[in-house]
Amino acid sequence: MSTEWISWVTALLVVTSVIVKIVTANLLTRQREEVSRLQAEMRKQKAVSDGLVERRKSLADNVEFFERRLEENEALQAKLQTDAAAYEEAHRRHLEELGYDPDEEDPEAGLMPEPETGPEPGPEPGSETRVEAGNAADLGPAGAFTQADTLRSDAILAVLPPTGGDSDKLFLPDAVITELLATGVHVVDRSTINQRLQSAGLDLRHMLDEEEYYRLHEGAAIDAVVIINSRLMGSGIGSATCRVIHFPAGEILLSASYEQPGRDEGADDFESLTHTAQHIAAAISKVIRKPTSATGTTPAVGAV
Repeated sequence: MSTEWISWVTALLVVTSVIVKIVTANLLTRQREEVSRLQAEMRKQKAVSDGLVERRKSLADNVEFFERRLEENEALQAKLQTDAAAYEEAHRRHLEELGYDPDEEDPEAGLMPEPETGPEPGPEPGSETRVEAGNAADLGPAGAFTQADTLRSDAILAVLPPTGGDSDKLFLPDAVITELLATGVHVVDRSTINQRLQSAGLDLRHMLDEEEYYRLHEGAAIDAVVIINSRLMGSGIGSATCRVIHFPAGEILLSASYEQPGRDEGADDFESLTHTAQHIAAAISKVIRKPTSATGTTPAVGAV
């Protein structure tokens, strides 16, 4: 075999080897790319699968949450129906105690006659005014409040602030309670009211915040509630409002306001907390029916 032939064979083998290497390298590269693409696709599908699992879990939690809410709403509806029935029954009993026939469409038609005691003087209904501080007679005279009726002389009152969480709102109601007790008005203290309400499964603070005053009549045996809101200014009262709500009808017997604008605490005519309480107590006393004796005179009422 000649040397030239051997050289050609050697060259051919070298070229073939190079071609094989190139082809093999290309195949390996394409294979690695395909593997990488498949792995990326697999990770993507796994993420989608995990998302579906989490979504399913979230939907299951939502279903469980709404089922619980449905059960709670059904229980609340049943409780409200029970409370409504109890309140209606208490309302009927109270109407019967007052001498009304609860089955009459017109309550006045079922009213049992009462002995005549003669005409009673009282303020004319139908107006409401804003009262400036300074004169004790300015709060509560005829025409200074809206009067729908009067309270019985033995009516039980609750004097409360508008909310249950602000201690600053308690100063004026407490002072008004002191003034009312001095005139013989029957007032139940807040602790007793709270105990009665708790015994009935009710909460005084929630009742005040939600203005569910009618529940006081049912749960605490209260005939009327006095809601007093005030703003302190120094050692006195900057402004105050007072409402007297009569149960069970929810009539507003008194709606009055007290204001002391722009006065300095050091001034001689600055109204103290006690003076303000006296003004408001005097206005409340005007919507309480005075008891009359057989001779037609009004006897003095002692504090309870």
